[in-house]
Amino acid sequence: MIEPSLPDLQEHISKFQAELKKMRQQFASRKAKLSSLISRRSELQAQLQLVETEMADLISALATEEPSPAAPSVEAPSAVTTPKALPKSPKPAALPAGQAKTTKSSTKAAPKVMPATKATPTLRQLILDILKVARKPITSGDLTKRVLATGYKTNSKRLVKVVGAQLSKMDNIEHVKGQGYQLKR
Repeated sequence: MIEPSLPDLQEHISKFQAELKKMRQQFASRKAKLSSLISRRSELQAQLQLVETEMADLISALATEEPSPAAPSVEAPSAVTTPKALPKSPKPAALPAGQAKTTKSSTKAAPKVMPATKATPTLRQLILDILKVARKPITSGDLTKRVLATGYKTNSKRLVKVVGAQLSKMDNIEHVKGQGYQLKR
């Protein structure tokens, strides 16, 4: 058996040290890149949450508004996980004799005549609309804030408890422990 000489061993060790140094540099570079990507992901998730909140507010607002006869029906974009179409509002009822329909040219002091059959969304429907656009679970407290942001009217002093009770009755909703509520997948 041939024994390596001291210069051969030193050369072999220096090759391994150079290779180790190169690997450490690659590791540091990848670690920095990963840190950068994690930071970017956090920023994008925050932006996405804002967009989802705005979408939920718009969908809820559109669901409660009466469309004008000239306006086409509004549908959510199909690329996003939102309801395929907003709930259709009932057609306005005929005005009683002697009442004139207000127009944009009328003064602001004149009250707007609302159809007697205008449907307002239920708490259940608002919760569903909000959860349909959410990409992650929402706590009952946050859900309550979003429901109130839609203009939902209530006399309840503890709406969070009412929302929680409604969530517990809904079969298509699941609770994710420590995160909140979401639609069942």
